Amino acid sequence: MPEDELSSLNKEKLTLTEEGLLNPAKRAEEVLEQILGTEEALRDHGPEKARMTVADAIAARPVLDQDTGRTKPRVLIVTTNENVLLAGTSIREEFVGLARQLDELHVMCLIARNGKEGFDRAGDNLWFYQVRGKHWWNLPGAAKRAAMEALTWNKVPRPDIIVGIDPFEAGLAARSIARKFGRPVQYHVYTDFFHPDYKEAAPDNNWRIRIAKFLLRRAKSVRTPTNILKETLAGKFKRIGDLAVLPRFYNFTGLLDSKPAFDLHQKFKDFVFIILAFGPLTATSPLHDLFAALNRLLRNPRIGLVVIGDGPARTIFEEKVKILGIEKSVVFQKKIEDQVSHLKTSDLMVELNTDEESETRVLQAAAAGLPLVMRATDLRRDLFKDGTTAFICEPDDILCISEKTSKFINTPVLREQFADFAQDMARERLHEDPEAHFQALALSIESALVSTQQ
Repeated sequence: MPEDELSSLNKEKLTLTEEGLLNPAKRAEEVLEQILGTEEALRDHGPEKARMTVADAIAARPVLDQDTGRTKPRVLIVTTNENVLLAGTSIREEFVGLARQLDELHVMCLIARNGKEGFDRAGDNLWFYQVRGKHWWNLPGAAKRAAMEALTWNKVPRPDIIVGIDPFEAGLAARSIARKFGRPVQYHVYTDFFHPDYKEAAPDNNWRIRIAKFLLRRAKSVRTPTNILKETLAGKFKRIGDLAVLPRFYNFTGLLDSKPAFDLHQKFKDFVFIILAFGPLTATSPLHDLFAALNRLLRNPRIGLVVIGDGPARTIFEEKVKILGIEKSVVFQKKIEDQVSHLKTSDLMVELNTDEESETRVLQAAAAGLPLVMRATDLRRDLFKDGTTAFICEPDDILCISEKTSKFINTPVLREQFADFAQDMARERLHEDPEAHFQALALSIESALVSTQQ
């Protein structure tokens, strides 16, 4: 190409970029402004009326008159968690169990990169779909297109309920599909996007916050994993009529007898003793106290600390362990890939969090036979006896954490004692029925259908 033509082409491209036509950030803003800016005004939900049964709600829908005798709904779940596409993962197994309680379950996974789309039939009434877009802000439109192609029979939408497994791109896609199909939508909110750290955690989170507020101001049915997050949303979005905590399955019984797939000591061969800890990598994380308590112990290169967690302060934590001189003894993992193997093959768990999620981790560790050093809560004092079945410290006593961790490491008899007592407690006091859990989860989702008939 002649030099003058090439120069002209470059100038034209520069002009287009400056105007935003080739600028991904500018295009994202235009797409999202169009989606959010053209929506109808928020309408009052009105007073709550008497609840109907799911069977009555299904029968009341004109498009379902042909489905004589059907009392279970068909559900479409929209998510961005790609683990749903991998056989054997915990999230996929969760959907396999849920499908047994529904007439049909369709799971749509949104992937923000180019590639092959398709579907996988995982059971008689369970399908997984891959839907792709070049950028994350393209995903709601791609999801709507895919739903129209794959989930309508004789021009009638197949799902009765649409669920968005986040109030961000998956939630926006779920709402778009629900409006097109004339179906109710339920949002599952797992992230506290009001937390100060959330906005800075990813480049486009300012847009995700805006999307979440937009969706939840219009939401009728919302689920959260914890009471704390439920109360946060209840205070911010007072129009949500059906706001509840999702039923959770902790698999305590399964952990008692399950076998690990690998040993952490084989993965981290330099460590003779492995401590497991969980927590967010944030400015206010209890992990700061953990390093203050354990930094002297971790100067022994044979003692290792595996930290499960992520967050915007990850770089700060990595620098912190270097300053303390313990970087070779600390391993940061963003998430836990195999819970059973981590809990069954670590030597000790130190739990300094006291929130609901940490209470669950403590119970799971006990069921797995993993000894514990932890901060006190009412539940932990009720289930464990300090010095006999675990080590318990007052919430503000960092020295206690340090001393009792050191005592545990230097007293081998405590390892077997704590593990045996913890598992005995789990067998006696922790019971769960998987099918009862999936029934409760299905009913929680079905309430979105019921609420539209009120």
